[in-house]
Amino acid sequence: MDFKALKEESEQTKLLFERRLQAERARHKCELELSQRERDELTLKLEKATQELESLKKQLFSGWGSEKKPSVELNATQLWLDGFGTNIPLEDLPPETPEKEIKAHKRAGPRRGSKDGESRFSDEAQIVEIEICNPFVEGIPEDELVVTEIQEFPRITSLKSKFVVVRVVQKGYRRKREPKEEFPPLALPEVIPGSLFDVSSLVAMVIDKYRWHQPLYRQHQKLKASGIFVDRGNLSRVVHKVGELLSPVYDCLKDSVLASSVLAADETPTPVHLGGKMSKGYFWVFYGESDEVCFHFATSKKKAVISELLADFEGHLVTDGYSAYSSFVARMEALKEVYHVCCWSHTRRKFLAAEKKHPDEFSFIIKMIQALYQVEERVRGKPTIMVFRARQSESKLLVEKLFAYLKRLQVEGTFTASDPLLKAVNYALKRRNALSEFLGNAQLPMDTNHLERQLRSQAIGRKNWMFHMTESGAEHAAVFYSLIQSCLLAQVNPTVYLTDVLLRIIDGENPAILVPRVWSKGLSNEAMCSVLVPTLGYVCKRSITLR
Repeated sequence: MDFKALKEESEQTKLLFERRLQAERARHKCELELSQRERDELTLKLEKATQELESLKKQLFSGWGSEKKPSVELNATQLWLDGFGTNIPLEDLPPETPEKEIKAHKRAGPRRGSKDGESRFSDEAQIVEIEICNPFVEGIPEDELVVTEIQEFPRITSLKSKFVVVRVVQKGYRRKREPKEEFPPLALPEVIPGSLFDVSSLVAMVIDKYRWHQPLYRQHQKLKASGIFVDRGNLSRVVHKVGELLSPVYDCLKDSVLASSVLAADETPTPVHLGGKMSKGYFWVFYGESDEVCFHFATSKKKAVISELLADFEGHLVTDGYSAYSSFVARMEALKEVYHVCCWSHTRRKFLAAEKKHPDEFSFIIKMIQALYQVEERVRGKPTIMVFRARQSESKLLVEKLFAYLKRLQVEGTFTASDPLLKAVNYALKRRNALSEFLGNAQLPMDTNHLERQLRSQAIGRKNWMFHMTESGAEHAAVFYSLIQSCLLAQVNPTVYLTDVLLRIIDGENPAILVPRVWSKGLSNEAMCSVLVPTLGYVCKRSITLR
């Protein structure tokens, strides 16, 4: 009896041990699977971090920008895609551009003028002519001397300060005899009534900050070093006041830009102090078909912003691959004639991350995109019919071959989900229709490079003044950037323009004719300046007339 009970107890102990062993094995298996999953996740994170590091190193240390790299070359031998047997179609590559032979030349000697023989100085330069007396002829009567030589040469000279304190003295009069008329002093035109700053100094502060990227605190330091002591907060207040005065002109400019049938759009971040803390705001930037640019400040990057701004838009919208633009166009297509044109430069940049891991595929894709740009460069500035024919006969074939190759990569390639080449391929294929839109319209640009060039000033300035202290300050910055960049596009001097426009605004001029493009055609030859500037010996096209 004791033996049977002992046997049963032994079997139960054995069964319990087996169950514990199975549970332990299951636990170890789960831990192994979990560690494997964690290892895969860490591997993906490491790959992503490595890619980001390589990208940052290129930005910091690469001698070539992505658009300025030399043309890539492919080997004539068969290239294979990581061993899975898909050939790169070398027969589809565009013909090599013949190299130009440049003859050797000797270095030219020093020139007194510029290369084209013109003066070094434009009409806008402030030139003062002085005559230096010859000390050797001092005391000799002039009728005993004959001029034998005249030397004239320019010297660029730095003055102590560009700001001058002008003490204005005006007198009132009365006739001594009958009738005893009174002649009170005439009131000077004031952009900001009661302000210490003349229109010339107001414009100088705006230009220094928003064109030459000099923060107001540095301008305050320069004033202080020049012996002019003013409250630093006063500088901010008067600059904001100038922004308010220019807002009606800015509104007319915005209406003109957004009415374009071919409109390029982009957005760029700008830090702004909101609600007691630092937040990220955005400048939404638009480039119109009349070569005008408009900055719009918003606290959000959501689709609602562009939906509100472009509620009445009809035409072609040229953008990067940001999803807000494509979803906006998809919604508007059912209501109006709105078409999406995607940027080839942004698409090209997506493939740059794959250069190191997939050099052969990268070289072929970049070569095809370079061929597209070579076609565009050849017909740049030509009549639209020539541009259209070149795009239909050459560019269309290149685009079709490139997308066929990308599709083959997507289907036959063995890539991980995080592979940079697969991401770039998916990005391009998803936007195939928008990337091909330019082929059917000679008026459409291939990219948004012309718009991105207008963002440089704001990007450089952001590294200097760091952030906007208020939302209204960011809105005024949008006003200044829009007008200054539109002036440069219209080949107008922003200083001359802003000075004249501010004087016309306080005189009640219609803001619609003060938009830079319109102003350059009608009022630029009659530009006014401060009444005080000619008194300092500076040349002005036309001083404001006191009435």
